[in-house]
Amino acid sequence: MQAPVTGLITTTSVLRYAAQKTDVRANFTCKVQHFLDKDQESVPVTFPIYYPSEKVTIEVLTPSPIREGDGVTLKCSGDGSPPPASFTFFLKGKKENVENSNNYTIESVSRNMTGDYSCSLLNDDKLKDTAAITVHYLEMTLIPAGTVTKEVGQSVNVTLSKASSADLAVTWKKDNVKIDAPTLQKLAYRDAGNYECEVTAPTVKSLKKTSSFQLVVEGKPRIKNLIKKLGQDGKTKTLSCIVEGSPKPTVQWNVNASTVNESPYVNGQFTHTITMIPQGNDTVYCTASNKLGQDLYAVNISTFHTPSSRSDESEDSRETNDQPKLIVGVVVGLVVAALVAGLIYWIYMKKSKQGSWKTGEKDLGSHEENKKLEENNHKSEA
Repeated sequence: MQAPVTGLITTTSVLRYAAQKTDVRANFTCKVQHFLDKDQESVPVTFPIYYPSEKVTIEVLTPSPIREGDGVTLKCSGDGSPPPASFTFFLKGKKENVENSNNYTIESVSRNMTGDYSCSLLNDDKLKDTAAITVHYLEMTLIPAGTVTKEVGQSVNVTLSKASSADLAVTWKKDNVKIDAPTLQKLAYRDAGNYECEVTAPTVKSLKKTSSFQLVVEGKPRIKNLIKKLGQDGKTKTLSCIVEGSPKPTVQWNVNASTVNESPYVNGQFTHTITMIPQGNDTVYCTASNKLGQDLYAVNISTFHTPSSRSDESEDSRETNDQPKLIVGVVVGLVVAALVAGLIYWIYMKKSKQGSWKTGEKDLGSHEENKKLEENNHKSEA
């Protein structure tokens, strides 16, 4: 068309086009060419293209692994334009319609919810997609639990029950140190402590449970030894009372001490040590007691000492009483005296028998000795 005044020509072009799904978000332009000027192109235009969904897809938005008790969100999508906004979810035999949303959330899943889940367009299950969900679980029961109190020599039966959707690994710790599975028979004080059991699934790393119990081993006090040592000054004596028991026993002495020391309490045992100056021949008592009872140990000490007696009380000495030494000395002396007396009596009897042979008194010798003496007498007469 030409304008009458200006003489300019206006050209119009119309495109008739059958759009397809692939033309979604496609840009359409038109171009004008003139021999007196450069080509001109219009601004790109995108046209909405509508078509129904031909495929439905379901997704599990909750990351794996899914554990018992987790919330699980499902998402359903259609490939239509515009995309569908309402769907039907099929949940283990249960159907849920969701409008104006493509998500459905299960608040807390349990192990029996493992299986296939599907979705389709709302009230149109001709197009449907399915996803499998595995709900992992772990159960463990540890017996005993809490605080367990036993006496020395008793036993504790430890039972671990477990069940899981995956293979399991079991780790034991005692006071945060790895150990083998505990066998707590004929308990000793060293068995006391905090026992922790951890059960994990190596293939499902987030699957883990822990249980523990505190074992307390009690026993009456027992004094294992009472060691005495002479001080370097030759005047003081150091007494060490080795005690075991639980709860930790208290230690008392019947003498005044110039110093008192105590070793750490480990595995139900410790050493209580005092330094004192003897005031004569005394008997010193070490008494250990707790709520279960008490034990007592005695040792005799003396202010008198010699170089030899000092060596008897050296650091390696385990003697705990001087009185048994005295008794043993007396017994040995009596035995030696008896042996000497017997020897003197035997010599006396032998000499007496020899004298009777010389005088011819046959009744004092034995039958063989008298016979031999007569033969000798006959020979001398001949």
